[in-house]
Amino acid sequence: MEIRFLKYALLPAFLLLGHALFLRLNTPHLSPASPETRGREAGGSPPGGGESEELPPPHPTHLRDVAPPSFENLLHKAQESLPTVDSFLGEEEIEGHHTPRAVILAGLHIGYLVEAFEQNPAYGPRILDFLHQCVLDRDIILSIRALCLFEERALSPAPLDRSLFPPRVWDLSSRL
Repeated sequence: MEIRFLKYALLPAFLLLGHALFLRLNTPHLSPASPETRGREAGGSPPGGGESEELPPPHPTHLRDVAPPSFENLLHKAQESLPTVDSFLGEEEIEGHHTPRAVILAGLHIGYLVEAFEQNPAYGPRILDFLHQCVLDRDIILSIRALCLFEERALSPAPLDRSLFPPRVWDLSSRL
C-alpha cells in the first residue's frame, strides 16, 4: 500500500511541484522576488503605476546590412541604458539576491554593440570609444564599467595599458 501511495500520489505531486518551481524561477516576470509581480499578487499594479517594461527583443543578427541611422539608434540606446550610481541611491528596497533590471538591460545593449562590432568591423572605432568612455565614467556603476572594460579588452586589436584604467574596474573585469 505504501509503495503504491508513493508511486501514484507523492511522486507525481513532487514532479509537478518541481516543474512549477523550475518555471517560476527561470521566468523573470514570474520570479517571486520580482518587483513587477509583488504588486500584482496583492491585487495592485506593478510599481511605477503602469505596465512593467519587457526586455527588448534580440537585435537582428544581420548587422552588416544595418544602415547608419540604425547603428546610431543602437549606440544611443546603449548609452541611455547605462545605470548610474545615483539611480540606485534612491531605491528604498534593493533586492540583494537578484540582478537589478537596469544592469540586465545595460548588459543586453552592450552585447548588441559587441555583435555589431563582430558583424561589421567598420563600427569598431565608435564601439571601442563607447566602451572606453563607459569604463572611465565614474557615474556608471562598477559592474557595468567592468563589463565595458572586459569587452574593450576582448575587441581591442592591441593589448590595453592597465595604468590607463581604474584599478578596481580592471580587477573586476579580469574576473569576468
